[in-house]
Amino acid sequence: MEHYPGRPLTAQPEPIKLSGKMNAGRQARTSCKLAMFIVISALSIRLAYLFLFNGPTISADAKYAFIPLAHSLATDMSYAKSGRPHIKREPLYPFFLSLFFRAGDNNLWVIKITQCLLGGVLCLIIYLLAKRLFDPPVALGSAALAAIYPPLIYTNVDIATETLASLFLAGFVISWVIARETGTPRHWLLAGMLLGLTTLTRAATQFLPGLLLLSAIYSWPGKGIRQLRLTACLLAGFMLIVGGWTARNLMVGKGFVLVSANGGKSLFQGSRPEFILSGFEKYMGPQAGENKLPLKGLTEVEADRLLQRAALANLAQQARENPLRFTGFMLRKFLRLWYATSSGRWERQLLLLNGSLLILALAGLYFKWQGGRLNSISPLIIISLYFAALHTLAFPLNRYMVVVMPYVIILAANGLWGGYQYYQLVRHNQ
Repeated sequence: MEHYPGRPLTAQPEPIKLSGKMNAGRQARTSCKLAMFIVISALSIRLAYLFLFNGPTISADAKYAFIPLAHSLATDMSYAKSGRPHIKREPLYPFFLSLFFRAGDNNLWVIKITQCLLGGVLCLIIYLLAKRLFDPPVALGSAALAAIYPPLIYTNVDIATETLASLFLAGFVISWVIARETGTPRHWLLAGMLLGLTTLTRAATQFLPGLLLLSAIYSWPGKGIRQLRLTACLLAGFMLIVGGWTARNLMVGKGFVLVSANGGKSLFQGSRPEFILSGFEKYMGPQAGENKLPLKGLTEVEADRLLQRAALANLAQQARENPLRFTGFMLRKFLRLWYATSSGRWERQLLLLNGSLLILALAGLYFKWQGGRLNSISPLIIISLYFAALHTLAFPLNRYMVVVMPYVIILAANGLWGGYQYYQLVRHNQ
């Protein structure tokens, strides 16, 4: 080895440094591989369940509503049932089914396999959302928990709205988080459009834009008009998607219905104490109390409004007669949201599973609060509380909470990670 002036004989060759572009490329490839691993893992679990157990049986909603409506759309693009324009169900899921029927494939297995793939995509969005808000281990833990969470797997192999609703809602939440960070109107507009797609799949989210607008108006004096303008962008994006369907409902339903005219029935059933008992299906039919209402001859819109008024009257009467019993009634409804099934089966297992996740989620909230960054995860908190409050008022069924369980899972994963870090700290200090 030749010796040059000024260079020590023991000098070693300098390590080759990767350029910023090469390093970015390596990170992109790693991220792409991880994304594929998350989707494929979740897809494999769902396909295993589908082929081993053949999925759940077809529900009454699928047999008498979603599938007939999808066939109607596939045949002549009319959203009708028995030849009459339909207004009781949200349109996006039947339209999704109609894409398969229009292609000449009436095999429900193909639809279920596609939904399993969408379930894998949902796990990826959960990972990306958690990575944006928490540490990388929390993101991986969130994706893993979502991949094996039984209710999400079950709904992916069912002919029901939960798969699409969960996917669109997750897209809205991550877009909402990004919009809050950037403060860019186009991001708020995109978030509103994704919320509109969610609402056309599950109408439960139809009140959220109005609540956010009211919140912005309330905070206007202190925070200025900027937040109000951004929320208006969200509302504009929402109406851009939903507005056309609302106009269609106005023409065919002879009354204003934003998305669907089925909320009154759920609200009415939820106002009756027998529906919070285990296995409420046995109370359906004549015992449901609807036969006592003058519904015959009414349009779907008129019947829905009558059921809403009767439900509110039921709740008001119970509150006046015995406020303490009414409070207990509402508390039981809230608790049953986390485990109640229509058949009464699997309730103990769901109580154990979701109860454990809720405890861990509360711990995750505490650790985030300790770090002084609770405001960054307010979208997760708001959407979870919104669904819990809405369905506590309307109808206590765990199926309705499945679409927001990903955000409970993310908080639970943070609770696990925070507990592990605390354990390591205590062990280090001993």
